[in-house]
Amino acid sequence: MNSMRKNTIAGAMGVMVSLLLVSTTAHATNGYFSHGYGTKSKGVAGAGVATVSDAMDGALNPATMVLGGQQFSLGLAWFSPMRSYSVSGMPTGAQGTFGLVPGKFDSDNENFFVPGFGVNWMRGEDSAFGLTVYGNGGMNTDWKGADIGGGMGAFGAGDAGVDLMQLFVNGTYSRKFDSGKGAWGVSAILAAQSFEAYGLRNFAGYSNNPNKLSDQGADTAMGYGFKVGFQNQVSSRLALGASYQSPIWMGEFEK
Repeated sequence: MNSMRKNTIAGAMGVMVSLLLVSTTAHATNGYFSHGYGTKSKGVAGAGVATVSDAMDGALNPATMVLGGQQFSLGLAWFSPMRSYSVSGMPTGAQGTFGLVPGKFDSDNENFFVPGFGVNWMRGEDSAFGLTVYGNGGMNTDWKGADIGGGMGAFGAGDAGVDLMQLFVNGTYSRKFDSGKGAWGVSAILAAQSFEAYGLRNFAGYSNNPNKLSDQGADTAMGYGFKVGFQNQVSSRLALGASYQSPIWMGEFEK
């Protein structure tokens, strides 16, 4: 394992801090989906399907793993979305509507730390096994009732918000072809997700299962899928890559 290249947390955080110092204001996100997985992938806006960077490549294109050699990558992303809403005017008075407290309000959660790691083991010169772990999340909201209407909350039921977290574990096999100029790969994906919603009781009349709409605590579900990909070095300056990921077939939330 002496030949293993290590991308440490310090290195990942150093690159991330440097990017933050020179970046301009961001006006949008991809919601719960990241624009890239791993520090290097994020640095090129997720354009990593046809490039070889580190052991996090398996999250984008499993074929690239065998081309990167034996290595280990570890990173930590700091995601800081600032969410707010403002209310003015009165409700329409339509049946079932209710008024909201006027003013401008901010969500309490603004700092999220999302880890990720990958490891790649070479099996001879032409094949490799890899493991890549990454996640989606960091857009959950938390509207504090004490700050909105003196405890009444955003929707008249105290603290309100939603929280969705997703974790993916990719097990990858990749192999070279065309005398090492190209590679193909396949990944089995194991997924887990957690969801919670609270402070939404006043919307129960719109639900086909009003007793399950809100304030049930966190619920979890498991799922699976697969990913396939290829990469080919057409010339010294041009590489072509493509990958396909199946739907993630998830179990149902019970709560």
